[in-house]
Amino acid sequence: MKKVEVRCWKMVQYRPDTGESHELFITYPESTLGHSLITCLSCGALFAVTVDLEVYVGPPLESKLTNTFCPKCSKCLRDNWAYYPETYVIDRRKYSFERPSRIPPDDESLLVEFDGIYES
Repeated sequence: MKKVEVRCWKMVQYRPDTGESHELFITYPESTLGHSLITCLSCGALFAVTVDLEVYVGPPLESKLTNTFCPKCSKCLRDNWAYYPETYVIDRRKYSFERPSRIPPDDESLLVEFDGIYES
């Protein structure tokens, strides 16, 4: 998989079971611009979904993931993924997060590289 630079914001979240802090990356794609993030439910690896490629080039994400394997754990993503950060995985446990509806200031954003689902 090719790497994709994604504009995102870093947020601190706390595990409800241990109280440990960890960082989550939040994206705010607009219409067909930007990126969504998904996660492997087996290992928690993160992937970028380039929205305009998904919409205009395709195939739909569910179809694309039918033959896509996680480079970290080698599991097929077909039935093994979720939108991130709404669902995220730490130590093989799933957690939920509610994305804030208010977009943080631009000057707090950063570029982070993720494996791209649609890039070849």
